[in-house]
Amino acid sequence: MKKLLFLAACAALAGCSAATGRLLSDDPRARAEAAEAAAAAGPREKKDIVRALKRVLADSDSGDRAYAAAALEDLGPAAADAVPELIAALGGADQSVSAPAGRALSKLTEAAPALAAALSAESPELRAQLGRILAAQGEPGAKALAKNFERGDKQLALRSSQVLEEMGPAAEKAVPVLARAAASSDAEVQAAAAAALSGIGRPAGLWLADALRSPNPRSRAGASLVLGAMLRPPAEALEALAGALEDQDAAIRLHSAMALAAYTPEVLAALPENFIPALSKAAAGGEAAEWARRALLKTGRADGSWLADALKARDPLSREAAAASLAGLKQPPAQAVRPLLLALADGEAAVRRAAAAALGNYAFRTPKALPRNAPAVIAIALGDKDPQVRVAAAEALGALGPAAAAAEPELWEVFKSADCRQRAAAAKALGAIKPRLLKNRAIVRALQKPCPAKPVLDPALPGLGLSVPPAPQTAAP
Repeated sequence: MKKLLFLAACAALAGCSAATGRLLSDDPRARAEAAEAAAAAGPREKKDIVRALKRVLADSDSGDRAYAAAALEDLGPAAADAVPELIAALGGADQSVSAPAGRALSKLTEAAPALAAALSAESPELRAQLGRILAAQGEPGAKALAKNFERGDKQLALRSSQVLEEMGPAAEKAVPVLARAAASSDAEVQAAAAAALSGIGRPAGLWLADALRSPNPRSRAGASLVLGAMLRPPAEALEALAGALEDQDAAIRLHSAMALAAYTPEVLAALPENFIPALSKAAAGGEAAEWARRALLKTGRADGSWLADALKARDPLSREAAAASLAGLKQPPAQAVRPLLLALADGEAAVRRAAAAALGNYAFRTPKALPRNAPAVIAIALGDKDPQVRVAAAEALGALGPAAAAAEPELWEVFKSADCRQRAAAAKALGAIKPRLLKNRAIVRALQKPCPAKPVLDPALPGLGLSVPPAPQTAAP
């Protein structure tokens, strides 16, 4: 009955009744033929058809809404006038209606502004669908999302940031707006925008690097502030940040050092050698020293004296970074050995773990650099309250082999542990110190029993990098 009433109403529209009626037919073949005819129709007739289909789609009681949404999908750009109705249908529970509505919207780049504005909707399901459609639209979607930051709606800005982050490099056009938002006085907006810039990656890195090299001090200050707030600064900004360590503005130097400290050792390893002097100079003193020191340590190119001094630093993250750096060097420097042994008694468990691992590296690569009392000092660490320290200490003693014979009693104590990894490390060390023990059944069982995957030095560390504490509060330039 409803369909008959609709067709009667549609008859008042020129050229509409027959064409639209076939588009809503229960016969799939008739609908397909009608869709072809509608696609070939003139602009005026298409407008009439869209107007009629909008009415059907907006009628929640109509049984033809799925057909109407599918017909609008087939009409392509001509369906632009139906965007509000399509968005409303997108949020409905009926998949047979929402699915074609979503496909229709994804083909309508003209719908991007309305889709972006609709992110203010309460329904998380609708917002998720809107985000996917905007992301699929690429540049038009990014531009529309960037406009949301001008609406004065915090939640809209936060939701837009999330979609832009998920878009990745395709959101390049939104970088300037996100950079301004990342310098916002609102901490949530700042963090969300910074995360979006990290997600965009290379385009954001290149844009921020250019801003950091700008002759305009405000541009440089803004870029350094944004990069300093990012948990994952783009690698493309690396050299510009290193160059900014010599900026006349102390705030720019500070934020640049903070950004450099957030990079992983793998990224910092690519820093050209000519930037190391500037990094070393910044690490020597001043407000940026702590952050520059962390970055320098992660480059793997800090000399032995730097590493030895860093092991004595007041900042625990610097001590940890120095020990972690020594754990990864192929030729660890002799001058860092004694402060490294002292670090086994550090108040921070993460520092002790890294120190024990570093001593294992010395024992494996340059055992002659270790003093005669090293096995006894390392053996004390076998009683550490942290199980990871005990495992690393046992591994270090095992690398020393027979030279660590004095630590045998402490290793047997660790061997009694119920923890698989501690037992295995102690068993391996005992076998290295006294090869005949490799025939001991208990030792053999401990070595053959599979243990859980070995954890990294600290879950908070990316590779051998550092977890960066909250940045000091500074005014946006």
